[in-house]
Amino acid sequence: KPFEPEPGLEYFVELSFKQKRDTLWANAGHEIGWDQFKLPDATPAPDALIAVLDQAMAARPGDGGLKARCLHTRAFLNLSMGGTDYFGGDLASAADRYTASARDFQSAYTAQLTLSENDADLLSAQAYAYAGWSHYNLADAALKEGDKEAALAQLAAAERSFSDALGRVPHDQEGIRGLNYVGDFHVNPQMLDDMEAGREFFGRIARRHDSALWWNNHAFFCRETGMYDDSYAAYERCIALE
Repeated sequence: KPFEPEPGLEYFVELSFKQKRDTLWANAGHEIGWDQFKLPDATPAPDALIAVLDQAMAARPGDGGLKARCLHTRAFLNLSMGGTDYFGGDLASAADRYTASARDFQSAYTAQLTLSENDADLLSAQAYAYAGWSHYNLADAALKEGDKEAALAQLAAAERSFSDALGRVPHDQEGIRGLNYVGDFHVNPQMLDDMEAGREFFGRIARRHDSALWWNNHAFFCRETGMYDDSYAAYERCIALE
C-alpha cells in the first residue's frame, strides 16, 4: 500500500511465490521462488524497473550471475503485472507479460542456477498457463463479437501456451484443463462447432505430448468424423501407454 518514505532509511521489496495447492512435486505453501531488490528514493513503475534491469544486463553482458538475477527479478515483475493486467481487463497485455515471465524463468535457470530446475519448470508452467487463459478469453470475446478469424488466432495462441505449460510440467493441471477447454471451443455447437478441427487439435497435442489422455481424445474425434483407421491406431497407442 502507499506510504511516505522516511529520510535516511532504505526500503526493499521482497517477492515470494508459494504453491497455492498440493501437487506431485510440492505441498501447498512451498516457496518456489523469491527475490529482493532495493527501492530508489522515488519508486518507479514496474516497467521502469524492468528497463533498469535490461540496462544492467546490457552494461555487463559477460556477467552470468547478474544476468540470472536480473532475469529472475524481471520474470516475477512480469508475472505480477500480468495478474494486474488480467484482472484489469487488458488480456492482450496480460498474455504478453505471462509469456515473457515464463521464458525469463527458464532463461534465469539456464544462465545460472538461481532456481532449481524443478522450480524453474513449475514457475514457467504457471506463467504459460496464465498466458493460455488470457488468449482463451480473448478468443471467446472475439467470437462473441463475430470475428471468427481473430478467435481462431487467439485460440491457436492459447493452444501453444497451454501446451508449453505441459512441456515444462507433464502433468500440470492448468495446462491439461486449458487444453481441454481449447478442444471444447473447437467442437462445441455454441462456439466453433467444428469436429474436424477438434480432431486435428487433439492429434497435434497427442503427437507432442504422447499421453494416453490425448490419444484417447484424438481417437474419439477420428471415429466421430469417419476416420476409422486413424481412430483404431490412436486407440492402440492409448492402450499401449496405459
